[in-house]
Amino acid sequence: MPSSVAIGILIGVCFAFAWTIAGLQGIPTRWRAFVLAIAVLVSVLIGIGVIWRLRSAPASSFTGKFDGAVYGWTVAFELIAIVLTVIALRKGGRVVYTMPAIALIVGAHFFGLAYAMVGAGRIFVWVGSAMCLLAVAVIYGLARSFLSSDQGMALTGFGCAIILWMSTVFPLI
Repeated sequence: MPSSVAIGILIGVCFAFAWTIAGLQGIPTRWRAFVLAIAVLVSVLIGIGVIWRLRSAPASSFTGKFDGAVYGWTVAFELIAIVLTVIALRKGGRVVYTMPAIALIVGAHFFGLAYAMVGAGRIFVWVGSAMCLLAVAVIYGLARSFLSSDQGMALTGFGCAIILWMSTVFPLI
């Protein structure tokens, strides 16, 4: 496994952990420490797997290309879209939609990452699709009152974390 792939996996694990922290806000306080401990365990195990693969696996013959300009524009679009969306939702009194809206934007940014990482983009298409579908489902659930604000927050945070963890484990297999 190339070190660039390992770095990408570790970045994914960090973002999965961040989504877990966000999801914790939607569950009862008495469960937060337990869920956080599970998230730490999963993240550490994936990190150990990455280090193990780096040390034991022969060098990969990855021939993909990285387009830094596309990557930069994708991340810039993501950041601007998140800031504008948060401002608009706050001004419109629709704060309950903030987390799933951010998840939708983050999911969409993975399509740009797929384009930026020619030769390795399939996993990013999968992640982007899964995150966008999750976000749309949560937004629909909130709009139809199938989900409470806390349930929407927990489902979005933990759903995105699981999607990202799954995507980081995939290259280790």
